[in-house]
Amino acid sequence: MLSPRHSLVALRELFDWEHLAERFICLYDGEALRGRPSCHPALMFKMLSLSFLFNLSARMVEDAASDSLSMRYLLNLALDERVPDSTTLGVFKKRLVKKRKWHLL
Repeated sequence: MLSPRHSLVALRELFDWEHLAERFICLYDGEALRGRPSCHPALMFKMLSLSFLFNLSARMVEDAASDSLSMRYLLNLALDERVPDSTTLGVFKKRLVKKRKWHLL
């Protein structure tokens, strides 16, 4: 069980991540309604936030989130759910750059 005072527990409660992620839906072709199922923008935004907070590369944040209960808690991932891979996070970052949406962060 995680302490309610843990920084990532507090971070999860600090923001309405789902509401914040709505602004990222514009990064997905067809607004994520067409094509293969995509990772939810809230999950990708949280992964990107972890990358910035802990100064981790995409590959490092993937590995850390796979091993860390506190990161999984922030990401709202069960123990048996896969963490998005580093390539997926890289694609999300490229979409931010390509569509000039860095200001959304």
